Parts: sequence; C-alpha cells; structure tokens
Amino acid sequence: WLPGWTAKQTPDAGAETTAVARGADSERALAPPDAEPSPAPAPAVAATRPAPAAAARAGGATAPASTPAGDRNYMDAMSRGLAALDREQWSEARAAFEDASRRRPNAPEVRDGLARVAAAERRAAVADAIRRGAELEAAERWSEAERSYVEALALDPEAADALAGRDRTAARVELDRRLTDHLGNTDRLASEAVFDDAAGTLEAARGTVPRGPRLDEQTARLEAALEIASTPLPVVLVSDSLTEVTVYRVGSLGRFARRELELRPGAYTAVGSRDGYRDVRVRFVVEPGTAPSAVTVRCTEAL
Repeated sequence: WLPGWTAKQTPDAGAETTAVARGADSERALAPPDAEPSPAPAPAVAATRPAPAAAARAGGATAPASTPAGDRNYMDAMSRGLAALDREQWSEARAAFEDASRRRPNAPEVRDGLARVAAAERRAAVADAIRRGAELEAAERWSEAERSYVEALALDPEAADALAGRDRTAARVELDRRLTDHLGNTDRLASEAVFDDAAGTLEAARGTVPRGPRLDEQTARLEAALEIASTPLPVVLVSDSLTEVTVYRVGSLGRFARRELELRPGAYTAVGSRDGYRDVRVRFVVEPGTAPSAVTVRCTEAL
C-alpha cells in the first residue's frame, strides 16, 4: 500500500510542466516587439522528476521491496534442507528443516520437509536391516539374520524382502537347532524314536539349499553319528539261570547263564528279578570302538 499512498500525495508532473509553459507564453506576449526575449526560467527539479508511482506506471514495473532478514534466513534453511534431501544426507536435512521450523513454527512446507526426512530415514533403516540380514545369512548366523529381518518388518510390515528373509531364516534356525541337539546328544540315538527323528533331520539337511560350510559340516557329522548308532555291537550278559533278566528297549530275555546280544551303541538298563530275592538293576553303556565287558545280572540278596 505504500507506493500507492505516495502516488496520491505527489502532484501530477505533466500538469505542473504545462502551467510553467503557459506562464512563459504570457510573458512573451506582454513584452515590446523590439525587446529581446528574456530567457525562460528553468523548470523546478521537483516538477520535472517523475514521481515513483508515475515512473512505475510509465515503465510497467513495481519498485523492488527489501526482503526482511527473517524471511531470507527461513528461505535459506528450506533451501539447505531440500538440497540435503537430494544428497540423501538425512541428518543435515533434518537440522535445516528444524531451523526453518524455529523461524516459522507450524509452516506446512516445514512439516512436509520433516515428514519427507522421516520417511527417507525409515526407508534407509529398512534397507540397512535387510542388507545386514543377507550378510548374516551368508555367514550361516541364522538367529541373528532372523532378528535383523524382524527389525526391518517392525519399521515396514509390508517390506517384501524382509518378509521372505524372515520366513527363510526361521526355517534355517529350526533346522540348525535340531542338528545341534542331535549332535550334542549322540548317546540318545540308541532310542528308536530319537534315531528316527535324527534320520529325518539328516534328510532335511541334505535337501536344504543354499548350503554353506557349517551346514555341510553338521550334515557330515550327523550322518557319521547315525551310521555308528545303527551298527550293532556284541554284548555278553552273564546270569545264574535263576534270575529273570529283562533289558529295557530290548525285551525279556528269561533265565540264562550266558547270553550274547547285538546292541546298537547307547545306554541300556538290565533288570533282574527272582522270587524271594531283591530285584537288581544294572546300567551299562555300549560305546562304538570299545569292546564292552560282560554284564552280570544276578539276584543274590534274599528277602
């Protein structure tokens, strides 16, 4: 409104110039014919300089207005924020938009800029978690890889690569757990149920891809353990032909003085019973590569 107000207060330059010209013509008309015409007075400077509003109308442009320092700082902060976004420098972009927010709180463009930074940071974090999960998979660190994919899904539940990675590593975590359990308890392979479960685990391990050194080593070790566990070894039992002998997981053997069995490696328990005598229990272990000594089962303590 300031240029318009100035224009109203400034006299019209054209009208003032016309009035000066008319005064000069009147003086020439009153002067004697032989008199030398006196020079016309110089027009006033103020009358001949166009007013700002008139100059603006004549040139069709508006006089530039100075930009307040606060506006310049705000625009500078927004420019820095947008440039940092283009360079994917999220922390720098956030700092610039927060600077702009302090100068114009709740400005919609500032909120938009901060939202774009948050979305970009979230996408970057998801991509980083997926990348880390893939690296852990390559190292066969299945539990850690699964956790990394779960972290990615916490940020973006619909991330396809994270969903596939989580399901893939969950299966490998379970397979690794079963392999580790059987390899750490090979003495339990004498149990038919445990042996069958270990055999199923071995089949699953053989068919698993992609493979790595850890899986190959576990597969080979379990295969060897099952081979050993499935190879019976001779075991000699000695009694007195009066004691009824039963071997758990084998069955009732009746009365005998000497009995030879073929038993798979593992831990066994023999029980002897005889009327009028206290029952006896004898635990023995069949170990591969070691010839077991004779196992004696007799009831000798009368009731």
